[in-house]
Amino acid sequence: MPVPLHSPEPSRRDESKLAKGSCFYHFGEFRLDGHSKVLLLGAEPVRLPLKATEILLTLLEHSGEVVTKDQIMSAVWGDRVVDDANLKQNIAVIRKTLGIAPGAPGHIDTYVGRGYRIAGPVQREAAGGQLSALSQTRPARFRWRVAMLISFAVLAVAFAYWRYANPLVPAPSTVAHVTPVTRLPGAEFQPEVSPDGKKVAFAWQQKDGKPPGIWVKSLNSADPVHIGARHGRHASPAWSPDGKSLAYLWIGVGRTDILLANADGSGERVLASVPQSSYIFRQRLLDWSPDGKWLCLSLAEDPTRGSTLFLIDTQTGDRRRLTNGEATPGNDIAPRFSPDGSTISYIRHIGRTEQELCVASIRGGALRRQLTSDRKLITGQDWDTQGQSIVFASNRSGEFRLWRIAVGGSAQPRPLEIFGEYPMDISIARHASVLVYSVETEDRDIWRLDLRPDQKDKRWERLIASSAQDASPQYSPDGSRICFRSNRSGEDQLWLADANGDHAVQLTTGALHPNFGHWSPDGRSIVFNDRSSAIHIAEWRDNQWVFRRLAPTGSHPVFSKDGQSVYAGLPSAIVRIPYGGGNASTIANVRAFSLAVSPDGGFIYFVGEDGTRLWRVPAAGGAVEQVLDALLPGCGSCWAVAPGGIYYLTGKNSLDDQYLYFRDFSARKDVQVMPYPEPLVPLGSGPFSLSPDFRYLLCVRTEVPGGDLMKVDPFR
Repeated sequence: MPVPLHSPEPSRRDESKLAKGSCFYHFGEFRLDGHSKVLLLGAEPVRLPLKATEILLTLLEHSGEVVTKDQIMSAVWGDRVVDDANLKQNIAVIRKTLGIAPGAPGHIDTYVGRGYRIAGPVQREAAGGQLSALSQTRPARFRWRVAMLISFAVLAVAFAYWRYANPLVPAPSTVAHVTPVTRLPGAEFQPEVSPDGKKVAFAWQQKDGKPPGIWVKSLNSADPVHIGARHGRHASPAWSPDGKSLAYLWIGVGRTDILLANADGSGERVLASVPQSSYIFRQRLLDWSPDGKWLCLSLAEDPTRGSTLFLIDTQTGDRRRLTNGEATPGNDIAPRFSPDGSTISYIRHIGRTEQELCVASIRGGALRRQLTSDRKLITGQDWDTQGQSIVFASNRSGEFRLWRIAVGGSAQPRPLEIFGEYPMDISIARHASVLVYSVETEDRDIWRLDLRPDQKDKRWERLIASSAQDASPQYSPDGSRICFRSNRSGEDQLWLADANGDHAVQLTTGALHPNFGHWSPDGRSIVFNDRSSAIHIAEWRDNQWVFRRLAPTGSHPVFSKDGQSVYAGLPSAIVRIPYGGGNASTIANVRAFSLAVSPDGGFIYFVGEDGTRLWRVPAAGGAVEQVLDALLPGCGSCWAVAPGGIYYLTGKNSLDDQYLYFRDFSARKDVQVMPYPEPLVPLGSGPFSLSPDFRYLLCVRTEVPGGDLMKVDPFR
């Protein structure tokens, strides 16, 4: 019996305003139809998610005012409980879509601790075509506020004069200003400020479908200059201590080259070639030591152990391991040398949303220390110019901002008054008071692919989309519903939707933070593991979902064909756990990830430790055999089992040249289904899923990411 879903929730906007007829709001080059909620640039509609459009409409309706977060949420979401992060993400989407510079009409200004205001002038066009200014006139209370502000300004000037005149009182600190460095089409990320603070090197993924390249530009003016002559994916620029050279990575299939070039791009040469680096991470993987002797590289030399840090000799290209990893699976990424070169800070990547900040001596060994211990998202970090503390970007308080933590002692991180919707990476100049961070937007949506070749251009259909990250879709056994993971509520949770993507409702809440869910054969239960790897069951009982914990540990759990057991991966085995609870029995002594059961229930398919090979073992136990070895690196879940074969994603000629294939077991050959429309960002995309009739394949596709670089100057 199918489990019912809640009915769709009606729009929460005040319908009385819309009942008066269509009205347009004009700002800058844009206008917004307040009735149909369509944003227009000239006569062309601009794609903007519904909730983002309603937020923009709320700001336009209150042009000239600071609209509080509570006011916006009440206008857009009504009495629903919505996390602040949801609002911030929608604001980020609006800003990126409009592309309006700070100070220009239509830019959304943030008032820390209060809310948002849209810069005027804004004009309202009623149904009859009459224009009225919304942000030109001000009520009497506004004039009273202006008078008060002028009075306070006079007092502030007098106070400042007294402070400067009095030698016993220290002068006030300089106020830091945040200004954009780049506003290029596409995504600019992995910024690296030159030692003198005058230039920035960065990776730029343009909207032409080409892989990211390395670029350099002045922080004050001038167009960016392309560095390097090779085609292919480039990443992680690092300045030499004298600012005359750059090191960066060229990432190919199965191989990564460490390249050196002059700051103008000339004289490019290969320093060393290493196994393929962890390109799945957006953070920088390379840094240059202050004495110029070493590069520090994050490298998965042994794919079964994750990424660890290596020191690369800048003269010979020889390498030695610096970190050995930890007892738990994870990756050491985003290395940064301290100003004196004695210590390296890095991010310990435990899970998709769980990271810790660590430091290690360049002498290696056991001399390493963990600075944070709350498993929050950390996306970038760098040392201050004095080498006494580390600045890092995190959402540990629920919203993205910069934090500072002292390296010595046991001090807790303290927040800085620098906010961003999603600052992915940061860089601090070594000899100047400048910090640059990247603000990146990335949108994963769930698409349905019609596997019938006669559909031609109609084969792809977007099913589930939001301004958040929607991924890891799984069809129910009868094909009527989809379970998927989304952070649209502000954190990763499981959601349910109809097969066409409608009527999405949240399934899990709280601190569970599941990866993805798998249905039971009768469609009345969903099994998943939480962020601590405990296995949980959600059961539909008495017209509600009831949760219970099945086992204290296990990864990627799936139901057996008869629904009486759950298969899961342990650090050294695949086990079978009775659905009602009890002792687990071993199926195979092998480390396994991304489990799936064949349609007939006879085999358990899984990905091995290196993440690119697919294996299977009889569900009753027996010999393990390899099925294929060409999975897209970093996307070990991007496949689905079909009768007689496997649909899977792979990189054909490069990591950005991705194709969907079918491995035909009977013919023992691979059949190309189609090129993937755009390169899939592997990390966090999750498994594919076949419909019960094997007609459709649910996949995740990533919109062309957007991102800009922002400068904080001066930064103390």
